[in-house]
Amino acid sequence: MIAPGAIATSAQAAAHVSKGGVVTIESAHDVATTVDRLEDAVEGAGAKVFARVDHSAGAANVDLELRPTQMLMFGNPKLGTPALQAGQTIGMDLPLRVVAWEDETGKVMLS
Repeated sequence: MIAPGAIATSAQAAAHVSKGGVVTIESAHDVATTVDRLEDAVEGAGAKVFARVDHSAGAANVDLELRPTQMLMFGNPKLGTPALQAGQTIGMDLPLRVVAWEDETGKVMLS
């Protein structure tokens, strides 16, 4: 399990859960540092990082602006494979993805 304290502002950090079930927390760090810390926590928990996507860099490549936004894709084949064997449509949710972004007020959020 990844310790939420590794990336959240504090143990008292409030989590917001949207109607779609997405949990969002605020980070005390900038986007890059937040994703760096998450990547370290994921690997430390024995999972594999499959991709890291910098959406704001992609936007800049086509002359568009986007506040800092990065996504980390990760999983553990030892855990994911049995879930896929039980029902391959779980592949819609695997591997896991987390996105960190800077909102319009400058806060960094993680979902």
